[in-house]
Amino acid sequence: MGGSGGSGYEVDIIGGGAGGPSCSTLSFDAPVASPDPAVVAQISVHDTCDVVVAGVPPQVRLLVRPIGAQLGALTERIADLTKCIADGYRYEAEVISTAPVVRVRVRPQRNN
Repeated sequence: MGGSGGSGYEVDIIGGGAGGPSCSTLSFDAPVASPDPAVVAQISVHDTCDVVVAGVPPQVRLLVRPIGAQLGALTERIADLTKCIADGYRYEAEVISTAPVVRVRVRPQRNN
Protein backbone atom coordinates (compact mmCIF):
# COMPACT_ATOMS: atom_id res chain seq x y z
CA MET A 1 0.00 0.00 0.00
CA GLY A 2 1.85 3.02 1.38
CA GLY A 3 5.23 2.89 -0.39
CA SER A 4 4.44 1.15 -3.63
CA GLY A 5 4.57 4.32 -5.77
CA GLY A 6 8.23 5.08 -5.07
CA SER A 7 9.92 2.01 -6.50
CA GLY A 8 9.09 2.81 -10.12
CA TYR A 9 10.72 6.21 -9.73
CA GLU A 10 13.95 4.67 -8.45
CA VAL A 11 14.08 2.19 -11.34
CA ASP A 12 13.65 5.03 -13.85
CA ILE A 13 16.38 7.15 -12.24
CA ILE A 14 18.85 4.31 -11.81
CA GLY A 15 18.05 2.77 -15.16
CA GLY A 16 17.79 -0.75 -13.82
CA GLY A 17 14.50 -1.65 -15.49
CA ALA A 18 12.98 -1.72 -18.94
CA GLY A 19 12.11 1.98 -18.52
CA GLY A 20 15.75 2.95 -17.98
CA PRO A 21 17.61 5.26 -20.34
CA SER A 22 19.29 4.10 -23.50
CA CYS A 23 23.04 4.69 -23.39
CA SER A 24 22.96 5.97 -26.96
CA THR A 25 20.50 8.74 -26.09
CA LEU A 26 21.35 9.50 -22.43
CA SER A 27 21.33 13.30 -22.14
CA PHE A 28 20.68 15.63 -19.20
CA ASP A 29 21.62 18.95 -17.59
CA ALA A 30 23.39 18.92 -14.23
CA PRO A 31 25.33 21.13 -11.83
CA VAL A 32 29.06 20.50 -11.50
CA ALA A 33 30.00 19.26 -8.03
CA SER A 34 33.08 20.77 -6.38
CA PRO A 35 34.12 22.93 -9.35
CA ASP A 36 37.78 24.00 -9.26
CA PRO A 37 37.74 27.85 -9.09
CA ALA A 38 41.00 28.12 -11.06
CA VAL A 39 39.54 26.02 -13.88
CA VAL A 40 36.17 27.82 -13.77
CA ALA A 41 38.05 31.10 -14.33
CA GLN A 42 39.42 29.67 -17.61
CA ILE A 43 36.19 28.31 -19.13
CA SER A 44 33.29 29.84 -21.01
CA VAL A 45 29.77 28.82 -21.94
CA HIS A 46 29.88 26.32 -24.84
CA ASP A 47 33.28 24.90 -23.81
CA THR A 48 33.30 21.10 -23.92
CA CYS A 49 34.52 18.54 -21.39
CA ASP A 50 35.19 14.83 -21.61
CA VAL A 51 33.14 12.77 -19.14
CA VAL A 52 35.30 10.05 -17.56
CA VAL A 53 35.05 7.60 -14.69
CA ALA A 54 38.18 7.56 -12.53
CA GLY A 55 39.38 7.12 -8.97
CA VAL A 56 38.56 4.90 -6.02
CA PRO A 57 35.73 5.02 -5.28
CA PRO A 58 34.81 5.78 -8.89
CA GLN A 59 33.80 9.36 -9.66
CA VAL A 60 32.36 10.80 -12.84
CA ARG A 61 34.82 13.59 -13.64
CA LEU A 62 34.73 16.42 -16.17
CA LEU A 63 37.98 17.15 -18.02
CA VAL A 64 38.04 20.39 -20.01
CA ARG A 65 39.09 20.04 -23.65
CA PRO A 66 41.79 20.48 -24.87
CA ILE A 67 43.74 21.24 -21.66
CA GLY A 68 42.56 18.20 -19.67
CA ALA A 69 42.13 20.16 -16.43
CA GLN A 70 39.52 18.71 -14.08
CA LEU A 71 36.57 21.08 -13.87
CA GLY A 72 34.77 19.06 -11.21
CA ALA A 73 32.55 16.01 -10.91
CA LEU A 74 28.99 14.94 -11.62
CA THR A 75 26.78 13.57 -8.88
CA GLU A 76 23.62 13.13 -10.94
CA ARG A 77 22.93 9.98 -12.98
CA ILE A 78 26.14 8.33 -11.73
CA ALA A 79 24.75 4.79 -12.02
CA ASP A 80 23.61 5.39 -15.61
CA LEU A 81 26.87 7.02 -16.68
CA THR A 82 29.21 4.50 -15.07
CA LYS A 83 27.26 1.58 -16.57
CA CYS A 84 27.13 3.13 -20.04
CA ILE A 85 30.80 4.14 -19.99
CA ALA A 86 31.75 0.62 -18.85
CA ASP A 87 29.72 -0.67 -21.82
CA GLY A 88 31.88 1.41 -24.19
CA TYR A 89 29.81 4.56 -24.66
CA ARG A 90 31.55 7.94 -24.52
CA TYR A 91 30.05 11.20 -23.28
CA GLU A 92 30.83 14.88 -23.42
CA ALA A 93 29.53 17.78 -21.38
CA GLU A 94 28.96 21.27 -22.75
CA VAL A 95 29.20 24.14 -20.27
CA ILE A 96 25.80 25.87 -20.22
CA SER A 97 26.46 28.30 -17.32
CA THR A 98 29.42 29.40 -15.22
CA ALA A 99 27.64 31.54 -12.61
CA PRO A 100 26.12 31.48 -10.13
CA VAL A 101 26.39 27.69 -10.52
CA VAL A 102 28.51 25.84 -13.07
CA ARG A 103 26.11 23.66 -15.09
CA VAL A 104 26.72 21.31 -18.00
CA ARG A 105 24.66 19.46 -20.60
CA VAL A 106 25.79 15.83 -20.80
CA ARG A 107 25.22 13.94 -24.06
CA PRO A 108 26.73 11.09 -26.06
CA GLN A 109 30.04 12.14 -27.60
CA ARG A 110 29.83 13.08 -31.23
CA ASN A 111 32.10 11.11 -33.54
CA ASN A 112 34.63 13.28 -35.33
